[in-house]
Amino acid sequence: MIKVLIIDDEQYCIDSLIAKLKPYSGEIEVVAAISKVLEMPGAVAKFKPQVLFLDINLGPFTGFDLIEKLNPPLPKIVFTTAYDHFAIKAFKFNAVDYLLKPVDADELEQTIQKLRKIESPWPDLFQIKQTITQLRDKATGLKKLALPTLQGFELIELEELIRLEAASNYTHFYLSGGKKMTISKTLKEYEDLLEEDGFARIHQSHIINLRFLKSFNKGKTATIAMQDGALLDVGNTRREAFMEKFREYFKVG
Repeated sequence: MIKVLIIDDEQYCIDSLIAKLKPYSGEIEVVAAISKVLEMPGAVAKFKPQVLFLDINLGPFTGFDLIEKLNPPLPKIVFTTAYDHFAIKAFKFNAVDYLLKPVDADELEQTIQKLRKIESPWPDLFQIKQTITQLRDKATGLKKLALPTLQGFELIELEELIRLEAASNYTHFYLSGGKKMTISKTLKEYEDLLEEDGFARIHQSHIINLRFLKSFNKGKTATIAMQDGALLDVGNTRREAFMEKFREYFKVG
């Protein structure tokens, strides 16, 4: 039996993963599932799992923070993540396994096939820390956006940026909390900067943060609704590219 420990601060994610692991109960034993962050390092030492299903976002901490507290030898680690596609590429490059949330049954099957070969090569602590460093280095540059003001620059968190709207040679920035900023640069300049970080240009006049997308109407005239209440058209010339990015970013049932 392969001993598995699940670490996730959201109980519904734990319950979902346990349910999806049930068909493998003849070969996989879930020895524990931990949702309280402070119990996590001790749980690994106590249960000595062969495999750790580890969430990346753990409240104020990350799965990376937890790994750095562990002593080798490490269990095999399978990250459960909603990270962007760069992170996934980094995981693949370093042979660390991952499952993108919500966990897909076919992807879980592929992971189980790898775990069956319990003696197969797997990254050691040093390799995993290298991966963590790469992710953090890549993320640092685009976590905040510096917008020019009369006094200098104002830094905004990308996670707070809902959408951008063109206004001739200016761009309006709509932020969470109802804040709006207007910058004397064109929308095109920001399209190139943000396209790899979960943003999509849907129209000549609009770039949206996919994190804030509420609904997508694929009617004759495609429209989207944003969480700030904005209703926006998807341009005919951009519809196909947006659909491709939509399918890439979201799990389409």
